[in-house]
Amino acid sequence: MEFDINYAPQKAIKGQALADFLAAHPLPDESPLGCDLPDEETLVIEEGKQCWKMYFDGASSIQPAIRPKITQVRAGIGIIFISPEGGILRYSLSLLKPCTNNEAEYEALIAGLELAINMGIQSLHIYGDSQLIINQVERSFKTYKQELLQYHQKVIELLKKILDVRMEKVSRSVNIKTDSLAKLAKELADLDQEEIQVTIRNKRVLSSCFDEELENKQIRKEEVLTVAEDDWRVLHSILEVWRTSK
Repeated sequence: MEFDINYAPQKAIKGQALADFLAAHPLPDESPLGCDLPDEETLVIEEGKQCWKMYFDGASSIQPAIRPKITQVRAGIGIIFISPEGGILRYSLSLLKPCTNNEAEYEALIAGLELAINMGIQSLHIYGDSQLIINQVERSFKTYKQELLQYHQKVIELLKKILDVRMEKVSRSVNIKTDSLAKLAKELADLDQEEIQVTIRNKRVLSSCFDEELENKQIRKEEVLTVAEDDWRVLHSILEVWRTSK
C-alpha cells in the first residue's frame, strides 16, 4: 500500500476562527454592504500637519584687539522655530568661548535640538545653509577633525530623542533671518551682561510723512476749487433768473 503525503502550513488561529464564524453565519445575497465608518474622522491623519520647522545658523569672526576687555574672536548662533500653526519663536545666543564657523554651526544645531526636546516636539524639519554640517549629520560626509567629532556625536544623540526628524540644505538667502540673529548675538556679545534686550518695531520713514502731508494739501486744494466752482454756478443761475424776470 502506498501513501501520498501533502504538506499544509498551519493556519493562524485568529484567521481560522474568523473563517469558521463566517461559514456558520453566512450573509444573505440581498443584504446591503455597509461601508460607512462611524468614527472615520478619527482615522484620518493629515501627514505633516503637526510638524515643526527649525532654522539654524552660526557666525564667527575675528575682531581687532583694540581694547583688552573686548574678545578678539566672537561667535553667535541664531535659531528660528515655526510651529504647525505658523507661530514664530526666535533665539539669538552669543557663545562664551571663541570657536570656528563650523563649530558655531554645530552649536546652533545642538541648541536648537535641545530646545525642541524641552518643548516636547516629536516631528521636526530642520533647515540649515551649511552643506558640511548637514552632510556629516546625515553621514554623507565623514567627520575627520577631532574638534568636530564631539559635536557630531552630540547631535546624533539628540536626534534619537525626536521621533521624526528631517534635515534639508537651503541657500543663505532663505536662511538670512537666522543668519541675522547669529550675527546680532555675535556683535552684541557682552560678558558682563547675562541678557541683552533688543526691541524691533516698524517705524514710518520721514519721507512718507511728507508725502502724506503733500497729498492732504492737494486734497484740500481740490475741495476748495470744487466749492468755488459750485458757488460760481449758483451765482450764475441767480443772475439768469434775475435777467429773465426783468
